[in-house]
Amino acid sequence: MYRFARILFNRQKYSSFYIPLLSTRNEQYSNKINSSIPFTLLLATSSLSFYEIFKRYRLYALSNNEPIPSTPKGPLIVDNQKPLIEKVPYSKQYNFIADVVEHVAPAVVHIEVDLESMPYFGHFNSSIGTTNGSGFIINETGLILTNAHVVRNKKHVKIKLADGQRFTGTVEHVDMVADLAVVQIDSKQQKLPYLNLGDSDKIRAGEHCIAVGSPLALSSTVTSEFVSNENSSTDDDEPYLTKSNITKPNKEIIEQVRPTSEESIITRKDRPRLEEEGLEYEYKDELDALRRKERLTVDSTNTQYMTIVFNGEFDRDILTYPELLTKSESTQMNTLCERLKKFTDSIDRNKIERDNHIDKDIYKEMCKLKLHGLIIPEEFNGLSLNSQLSVRMFEELAVSPTITTQLLAHTEYGVRSLLVYGTDEQQRYYLPEMATGNMIATACITEAHSGSDIRNIETTATVSNTDPNTYIINGKKMWVTNGLNANVFLVYCKTKERHTSDDYDDRFSFFLVHRDMPGVNISPPISTLGLRGLGLTHIEFKDVKVNVAHHSIGQLGEGLNILRNLHGYVRTTLSGMCVGVGKRLIQLASERAIQRESFSRRLMDQGLIQKRLFHMEIDTYTMESMTYLTSGILDSFSMPVISIESALTKIFATDRLYRLANDCLEIFGVEGIEIGHPVEQYLRDIRPWSMFDVPNDVLRLLTAWEGVMSVSTVIHDFVRKIRNPIHFPGTKLRHLLTSWTTQAQAMRAPFTFKHDLWEKVHPSLGIPAKDLEYAIFVLRNVTKETLTKSGRDIIDNQLYLRRLSEIVMEIFAMTAMLGRSSRAYSIGLKNCEHETEMTFLYCKHARLRIDRFAKEVHEHGYRTGDEHLQHLAKRMLIAKGYPITTPLERTY
Repeated sequence: MYRFARILFNRQKYSSFYIPLLSTRNEQYSNKINSSIPFTLLLATSSLSFYEIFKRYRLYALSNNEPIPSTPKGPLIVDNQKPLIEKVPYSKQYNFIADVVEHVAPAVVHIEVDLESMPYFGHFNSSIGTTNGSGFIINETGLILTNAHVVRNKKHVKIKLADGQRFTGTVEHVDMVADLAVVQIDSKQQKLPYLNLGDSDKIRAGEHCIAVGSPLALSSTVTSEFVSNENSSTDDDEPYLTKSNITKPNKEIIEQVRPTSEESIITRKDRPRLEEEGLEYEYKDELDALRRKERLTVDSTNTQYMTIVFNGEFDRDILTYPELLTKSESTQMNTLCERLKKFTDSIDRNKIERDNHIDKDIYKEMCKLKLHGLIIPEEFNGLSLNSQLSVRMFEELAVSPTITTQLLAHTEYGVRSLLVYGTDEQQRYYLPEMATGNMIATACITEAHSGSDIRNIETTATVSNTDPNTYIINGKKMWVTNGLNANVFLVYCKTKERHTSDDYDDRFSFFLVHRDMPGVNISPPISTLGLRGLGLTHIEFKDVKVNVAHHSIGQLGEGLNILRNLHGYVRTTLSGMCVGVGKRLIQLASERAIQRESFSRRLMDQGLIQKRLFHMEIDTYTMESMTYLTSGILDSFSMPVISIESALTKIFATDRLYRLANDCLEIFGVEGIEIGHPVEQYLRDIRPWSMFDVPNDVLRLLTAWEGVMSVSTVIHDFVRKIRNPIHFPGTKLRHLLTSWTTQAQAMRAPFTFKHDLWEKVHPSLGIPAKDLEYAIFVLRNVTKETLTKSGRDIIDNQLYLRRLSEIVMEIFAMTAMLGRSSRAYSIGLKNCEHETEMTFLYCKHARLRIDRFAKEVHEHGYRTGDEHLQHLAKRMLIAKGYPITTPLERTY
């Protein structure tokens, strides 16, 4: 029970957590030294080296405030002609820690708390129905002090004493602020061993502290540390006992948990704040900057986590879930969220729907809140938020999808392109104006005939015949977000540069085009299914002249790479928006289920409604876990590569959000389809998000293709031998023998836990960790099987690629949930047991889905139905419609 190391016991009794290491004031210790030195110890000292003797002599002199002579007088003799070893304090001769533990351990108890029933877990052999904690008895009647997070929301717990006795405890009081709780057990008039609470004001820095308890479901563990500071303070959620030291804040008496008037404990209330005193306050800005710099190490490109899994590899570091590192970041987040909530509550969404535009008053309020400068550095009048905080702000704003989508295009296309690829001159010119909202940016990428193929665009930028530094843009961009209000456009063009020959080399580049430039023509706003007021327009560029030095973003010809990197940020932020809408829909559905009755029963008590609510919650939790894991990767590296991770997150978030909205609509019934109802509005507004940047189906193929290509270079020789049986008959025969076995045997027989993922998560999540490792193994086999069957034609086998993308998406979801729930459980976040239970359920069902996808890949096309599917689709296309006649037709 490491948190209770901060509760320090009375030093007058032997049951103390802070026995002074070199104390010579206690006479009973010194008397015992002079009367009980064994003769064998004197013999052992004669074999000590001179170095060891001098170290002991130095320790003795320091403890008695005596000067250290340059050379010792005699081999083992000091001035009083007694052996030096006699003067060493008692605590250095004997294991006083073991003595203390032996004395206090009988009063330390093991607490078991039953989790709520989890019927889906029946297939597991291991018991996962309980969680564990520690406490200690503080009086002889059986009153126990423990942590609040151990017994939260429980009336009764199971108590096990050190001698094996078991009792049922009743939770008497819980203080979540101090993280303390009191449990009473019925000892049946039996006197129990107990420990007295002490006065922490008498503790001195440097004194020893011993923690005894059962952390992480381990039994009877002991940790020995030192009190490092008497008056330091920590963040509200930071534990008092760290790996190397203990900090003791100011003391306060809590009357509710005081058995007697003499006992006191240490709490978190009324502690001195970091901003008010100490070195950290004086150098706060420098420390925050240093922490940010440490996160962005030199040339730190991350492991492509979801790329290497295609080959059965896994970087375990991804299971360490990212978190905010500084106090200022946490404070800034809470402050901004409060302001944004007030702002979003004041927005009249129905008025935006009716008018099909956003009022100027809303824009003014957005400028006042600096929402256009979320990620712009403070030197340019922005808020300088990192990716995690920026995503959190978009999540809060997402209750108004139209406004958030406009802000997404401005922030993650316009501003981000300048931050990452803009020159210093461009940043100084554009960013201050963009931060204040005087300049609104958006991206011009999509064209009518290119669709999702960004290489097939027709908009060109050619070199001027009169000035080599001037390019002329011609083309038409379709469906430009907020094109009606934006005054700076990030235009994606095909760049033509003349080489030594007369041929042209087609490459792609980005240019900044101002609204007021000659040749820019903007269409009236386009009406759409949802996101009314978005200002969607078509923009035509006719002989628009731009200067390379001032208007080109990045190097000429690097537009394709720039676009791919920008998409990583766009998809991550869009996923955060999905999280915000998902939480809002859950709130609406929960209120409806509580208030509405049907068949004389409330909806909340009906199984089908509970199932829908469960799917809504677990989908939102999963997309939230994936989103903040991806944004954490962006913040942790200076050159992040998240093409697959961001794509998987966007696919999962947008697809599941639409299913979540449908579930919410089913709970509301007919009322939910009324024009102007929040559910109806959300159902329309979120539908276009799955087609944002690249449609999800295309994104699935690109994700699987990128993963397969990364593996093809590794297993190229194996695939070549399998696909050439004449030259390599032995390899082909062995592969056929393996393929003839059942799918279960093929997947499970050679499986071993080589990654040991359970070591990186909380012990209670060992089973989901093994499910994740199994899924990685399956993906490797399925990838190899797909390449073996299709070879170079894999790009044309879209049904196989889709299955691969579904498997890797499940793996990423499991990874994010495992890391997040493990962190939550380890630090005791609110409702952490709820998180672990959802992780268990998701990983269990994900494993079943992965097995199904793997089986379909392993089987032939006619058994999976793929060949029949394609054949029937071709027939329908030949008929140019529905080819089946009505059942009322006759042939006679």
